[in-house]
Amino acid sequence: MSNSELLPWGAPYLHCLYAEDIRHEQGGQRTIVGAYPSGVKVAGFPAHLVKLAILADLALPMEQEYKTLALELRLDDELLQHVPVNSNLLTDARNHAQERTASAAQRGYGVQFVLLLNNLTVARSGLLRLVALLDETELRGNGFELEGVEAT
Repeated sequence: MSNSELLPWGAPYLHCLYAEDIRHEQGGQRTIVGAYPSGVKVAGFPAHLVKLAILADLALPMEQEYKTLALELRLDDELLQHVPVNSNLLTDARNHAQERTASAAQRGYGVQFVLLLNNLTVARSGLLRLVALLDETELRGNGFELEGVEAT
């Protein structure tokens, strides 16, 4: 996807794809293994997720220059993980988009993250969600539903 196609609506956007694994291949490709459509059913809680991978695409408008970025993994509103991100990543992505073409710079810029979680224990059912904290702005990605199945 080119930067000129990132923000047709002009607002920040965070989209997450949840999978069992994401592998980095030679040549910059990524292989996504076991993508989940919207969530997973587990036998009970606490649930132990051996592997969970999140591919997060963050698209930002060019006119907004963010100074700080952190990612948080939450179960509903409960914080599970907090990951500070080097602020140079946003600056570099923005500068790269500006250097490409005038039309790309008019639309926005994007950053992609791969989070690999091993041995994640979740105490209860709920909506797992990645959140980007951009300066004072909280940008919520789409969620991943965790629910228990009843024994029959």
